[in-house]
Amino acid sequence: MGQVLYRKYRPQKFDQVIGQEFVVTTIKNQIKSNKIAHSYLFSGPRGVGKTTVARLLAKAVNCSDHQDGEPCGKCQNCIAFDENSAIDIVEMDGASHNGVDNVRENIIEAIKMAPSNGRYRVFIIDEVHMLTGQAFNALLKTLEEPPEHAVFIMATTEPHKVPDTIKSRCQHFNFSRIAQEKLFKKLKDITEQEDVKIADEILWKIVELSCGYARDAESLLGQILSLNKAEVTVEEAVLILPTDNNKQAIDFIKNLEEKKLTVCMDYINSLSDQGVDFKIFTSDLLKVVRQTIKKYINDGENTKALQLNQILKGLMEVSYDIRRSDVAQLPLEIFVVEYCLQNNNQVSGKKKTTEDTERKKSNLEKAKEDNIHNEDKSHDKEEINVVNSESGVKTGQTNNEPVFELEELKAKWGRCCEIVSRSNIALPLVLQKGEPIAVYGNRVHIAFRHSFHFETMSQKKNLELLREAINEVMGTAVEVMPIFEQDEAEKVVGDLAQAFGGTIID
Repeated sequence: MGQVLYRKYRPQKFDQVIGQEFVVTTIKNQIKSNKIAHSYLFSGPRGVGKTTVARLLAKAVNCSDHQDGEPCGKCQNCIAFDENSAIDIVEMDGASHNGVDNVRENIIEAIKMAPSNGRYRVFIIDEVHMLTGQAFNALLKTLEEPPEHAVFIMATTEPHKVPDTIKSRCQHFNFSRIAQEKLFKKLKDITEQEDVKIADEILWKIVELSCGYARDAESLLGQILSLNKAEVTVEEAVLILPTDNNKQAIDFIKNLEEKKLTVCMDYINSLSDQGVDFKIFTSDLLKVVRQTIKKYINDGENTKALQLNQILKGLMEVSYDIRRSDVAQLPLEIFVVEYCLQNNNQVSGKKKTTEDTERKKSNLEKAKEDNIHNEDKSHDKEEINVVNSESGVKTGQTNNEPVFELEELKAKWGRCCEIVSRSNIALPLVLQKGEPIAVYGNRVHIAFRHSFHFETMSQKKNLELLREAINEVMGTAVEVMPIFEQDEAEKVVGDLAQAFGGTIID
């Protein structure tokens, strides 16, 4: 069975590591000057060399004849390491061995023993962020006062999940994605060593698809080499490589700019039928929009850049919502509908601005009046809520006394959204942008910061769905009133439009 490329061509020296020059130079200098740290933390995205550099460091510190910071590859310790028989090197996968017992067994007990052959006993912990809290605490005690012969090398793709108490005791090196030119050269060298001819066009395609991750690039190249041909044509390679969503993303954004709702919705349905990952597709859309905005700015087309900037903000929201949606394409569909239909609801000039302002102002004033009325009546509660001495039952109750506490509704808001989703699967995403802000008697006020969400919830059918959901969750009959709390940025734009007699084009 052939060895996969990323293992076969894994760097055996620091100088063979690509794209991490600063990290490699610093570590080599530490080895040359014999100033090895007791603990290292390597962070960065997948497949950029974290584990490779960790293994090279473990190999180099125990090399008996390292040269210019590089392991010699010939001494007994280097040979044992290459054969995976070095007993002074302990590798642990934090994802599958994340408990406190694993840390005690693999590290705390093992660290008590002095190294057998080399100078150091080296512990490599991959995906260290997966350790449990108790496991981190156990590890911390060892890191606080490590033995002279111990070196810890921890690698993670999510450094924010590593406790600060651990990070503060490590030398932290951040690994970055690899530049395209360096990745292309790496792939070119591999094809030459494998004696296979592959067009540069295909190698650049692999580089683009891998997004700067060396392991991904080598895996894709391995799929093409598996054809076992001396020369691979472009047509053959295209059949193997994953579909590039870039062209689809460009076409989609073009139609979205032109507000072709039907075309965009059909596009989304087609992608769904093809099994496209919408998280990746949304990421591709963001990349295309950013590049296009830069082009518009460079060409002096600021109006188009401003329009695309709105799409960019909407797609950022989609990329967040898509992680919480049971239906992958739903957040994108909601944004497309919102963006394409916004202008359809607008009337020209001051009339539209004035009517919206008065309507939203009316709702806010009504909420304030309810609040003032509630406060004015507070002194009457003692007189109204008289308890009958014989029955022990209240003879009266103010109409504005909340039927339940606001905090109670906030705590159950997610449940209300879940019930609404039974009848309208898209509406909960709008409700998640709202917040219950007050309860006056049996009237519940829900605040929205954006006009689209406010207008959506002002529709009678949507209000009825929310009212029934709250009734079911809270066990009492209520009325629902949406409130528009204008976002500061949106307010400034509205004021400017009104001052100059214009229309806001969302």
